[in-house]
Amino acid sequence: MINAYVNQLLIHIYRIFRMEGSENYHKSVEEAKVKRIIGFTTYSVIRYIDNNIMKIKSIKEIAAELGYSPSYLSHLFKDKMGITLQQYIN
Repeated sequence: MINAYVNQLLIHIYRIFRMEGSENYHKSVEEAKVKRIIGFTTYSVIRYIDNNIMKIKSIKEIAAELGYSPSYLSHLFKDKMGITLQQYIN
């Protein structure tokens, strides 16, 4: 269990340093949640990815778990977040 937490922490740290303007990115995600700009589905995808990053094998798996089609999730995520779902997972 500790190993899983350490892995998640390392992934979050990696994302912070890898994304350009990470402060602005995290602020915009928080503001979007508050304003409901990104919507429930996109927020659910982000939450699922962040909570299960070590277990995710494909976008199809995420879509099946959340009850959506992979193409719908990919298009919706790109439209709302400005990056592809695969980029966010990576």
